Amino acid sequence: MALTNTSGDSLKMRIRCTLIMCMTVMMCEAVFDVARTMTANDAGKISDTETSAGEDASGNVLCRITAKAAVAVSNGLSEGFVYQRRETDGTVSDCLVNENSHTLFTISPGCTGLRQVVTFACIMLTAPGRAKQKVGYILIGGIIILTVNLLRIAIIACTCHDAMEWFYPTHDIAGATSVYGTMVLLWVIHIEKWIKRGEKEKLKTR
Repeated sequence: MALTNTSGDSLKMRIRCTLIMCMTVMMCEAVFDVARTMTANDAGKISDTETSAGEDASGNVLCRITAKAAVAVSNGLSEGFVYQRRETDGTVSDCLVNENSHTLFTISPGCTGLRQVVTFACIMLTAPGRAKQKVGYILIGGIIILTVNLLRIAIIACTCHDAMEWFYPTHDIAGATSVYGTMVLLWVIHIEKWIKRGEKEKLKTR
């Protein structure tokens, strides 16, 4: 009877944690979308003269770091990738370029993985567990997510090196699934460990 009650409580806890996680992700995505819209509106107010005078329209050093790291990983998997900063219509972009100086794609703030790390941190903060353990898990999980994101960009670059028609399938489907899948998997591992620890403590007290 004790095992049955423990299993039932565990199922309720899994459902509750899943609902909280889904709501947290939806709220984070909504906040990011609003912030992106506001940033785009503010960028549109900048004159061409101001932008050409040295304003980095990407506005994000993390894009540059991500692009350079992605080039290094891409060259580790294949060869012929170069990082370049290019200006188009007054907008400075961090680009991955092939050996023919053809731009494969640019790295935008949404490509850095920061959005997913912040979302992961939020769902972990709302998850049950000890604060110290969750902070450590967030740091480790953030590093894992950023690493997976770099591998994602590198695989997209290698896939699109000679066949740009594969960009959208690898970027929108495989790429997004890998990063968000990693984020959810890390959350599931934490929740399962916490539930199993609770089940053991309940059985000891009975």
